[in-house]
Amino acid sequence: MTGASHGSVDWRGLLVKRPYPWERDMTVCIAAACTGTANGDKERKIILCTDQKSSSALGSAETARKEIPLGNKWRCLTSGDEADILALVRLYRTQFADAENLKAETIDASMKAPLHQRKAELAEEYVRRRFAMSHSDFLRYGKERLPAEIFYDATQMISQLRLKAELIIAGFINGDAEIYYTDSAGEARAASHFAVVGEGEYVAHSSLLRRAQDDWTTMKTSLYNVYEAKRLSEAVGSVGRKTFMAVISPTERRRLTSLEFDKKLKTWYKKFGPQPIPDEGELEFEGEIYFEKDQ
Repeated sequence: MTGASHGSVDWRGLLVKRPYPWERDMTVCIAAACTGTANGDKERKIILCTDQKSSSALGSAETARKEIPLGNKWRCLTSGDEADILALVRLYRTQFADAENLKAETIDASMKAPLHQRKAELAEEYVRRRFAMSHSDFLRYGKERLPAEIFYDATQMISQLRLKAELIIAGFINGDAEIYYTDSAGEARAASHFAVVGEGEYVAHSSLLRRAQDDWTTMKTSLYNVYEAKRLSEAVGSVGRKTFMAVISPTERRRLTSLEFDKKLKTWYKKFGPQPIPDEGELEFEGEIYFEKDQ
């Protein structure tokens, strides 16, 4: 999660052991590769899904837009602090504006470069705010000019700086689906079949594993699998109830799911999704619960 870290200090100087509610991810974002098979279509596609909940110290609303275009038909799903998200998205848009950065041999570096740049910016801001010097001067002269304990403390703080944003970045290279996800440490990792970020990550991820979602799953089945994973993640109170779904492909424009299909997804979820356990009186069992030899 990307909120305030354990052991941080609040405005009163007191230790904060848990993030405030408005500092948590408050979201779930899912991207899943699949194969479109309608009318013989074997083209790879990527399903994008988010909730729409945003939150602050004053309350929350389901109005957030968490799917953002980056350029050259790549899309980004966002989770975390709005200011950090915007800063990262600007860097990625600059990186993705050049198609040369989006080839198989350059894509890994292109995914990592904005994260490294953002962490360098945070280090620069921290050092200038605390010592009124640049980060490069701190590295060059800090050990000589500052007391040893202060220099060591600052070095530790810089090493522990975290990005308050997590992203999923999805697109295509030579027709093949590419999905990456980033974390608060500034790492970017490729996902084989699907990626999930946000506070509802663990619930949604386990649901997709249970459904054996992979990039050969048909688009219709994948749409249901992703929808089910998102709905199950709503068990985490900070995940919004509204569901936004879109499909991207290498050759077509991005398409949103229709209202009619959204209703069908709800119907399927009621039929195939995890069902509530019946009342205790309905749990009838005539046999022996315990194995006799264990007694």
